[in-house]
Amino acid sequence: MPEHFHPDVFVEEINVPREIVAAPTAIAAFVGFAPRGPINRPTKVTSVADYEAAFGEISTDQPLSASVEDFFLNGGSRAVIVRASADGRRGRADALIGSPKTKTGVHALAHGEDRVGLLIVPDAAYLPEKDVALVMTTAASLAEAQGIFHIADVPNVVASKGHDAALRWSKTIVRSRNMAIYHPWVSGPKKAAKVRPPSGIAAGIYARTDLAHGVWSAPAGQDATAMGVTSLAHTVSQADAETLRSAGINAIRKTAGGGVVLWGAGTFANNDSEWRYVNIRRFFLFLKRSIEEGLSWVVFEPNGETLWAEIRLEISAFLHTAWRAGALQGTTPKDAYFVRCDASTMTQDDITNGRINVVIGCAPLKPAEFVMLRFGFRAA
Repeated sequence: MPEHFHPDVFVEEINVPREIVAAPTAIAAFVGFAPRGPINRPTKVTSVADYEAAFGEISTDQPLSASVEDFFLNGGSRAVIVRASADGRRGRADALIGSPKTKTGVHALAHGEDRVGLLIVPDAAYLPEKDVALVMTTAASLAEAQGIFHIADVPNVVASKGHDAALRWSKTIVRSRNMAIYHPWVSGPKKAAKVRPPSGIAAGIYARTDLAHGVWSAPAGQDATAMGVTSLAHTVSQADAETLRSAGINAIRKTAGGGVVLWGAGTFANNDSEWRYVNIRRFFLFLKRSIEEGLSWVVFEPNGETLWAEIRLEISAFLHTAWRAGALQGTTPKDAYFVRCDASTMTQDDITNGRINVVIGCAPLKPAEFVMLRFGFRAA
């Protein structure tokens, strides 16, 4: 610090370290049909009252409204609504899918301005099986491309027939590491009280779990009690739950105490995938978005050792915070994560052309093994 020999106001410039900020994980996007409101324009709501003011009252005849109500009742706090518009049953599938050119249907979310972390399309569950498959395939593709997580439903025509029908149906659906499916349908003493798909409930429980325990915690078990639900369309035994899980479907069960809980936290990926757990997959989506957004400044910096050191410092600080919060396994930081950004991760061609390659390894809580993330940035 310089010496000051007389009274005055002195200004000293210092370098303030940049910081990676945790990205939101539980903003849920709902795509469906409503009696009024803006069409194909993502609209933010923070309560049921907000939704009703913009899109109409909660109704047993409106799956979208029931799902949004379930979301807020179970712990959700922020949602983005896309109201689709269509005539006829086939047109309803087309409207939910929409078009990337016109930014309609699920494609209205394609540019990620609202930092959505979850995607729910409750009206899809009421379509014929073939149409459900089309909507789910599109939603899964969008979720993969945008780094968000899709919560899907077993269609009504299948779910109403029980577990065996759901198992057969699961073999016909495209697999995705960014998707989870829950069964059976539920009912309860609410404004939208008839039997309904559980995706909105699951989304609310995800949001509640994120807030209470962190996105790295599994949204399942006794802490994942479903609010506003008193009964299930079909009873699920422990054996049923295991059979469903082997097919990639998470069971919803009634406990001995009478509560209804999510009894599984698996993705709809293949069982041998490293992304077979919802919390592990969503945690890495969270890391990816946080780090990419937090390092957006590097595109203006000269590509060299000084920049690489700062990148390592920032990412390491962010992962250290996650480790201290309980997101990563290991008794020391060295056991929990590593960050590489140096001459070993880049060729001379990369450096000459402004490409920066970062390799990150993390030990998630379950399973306890390193999963690799690779990032590419372009510097000035």
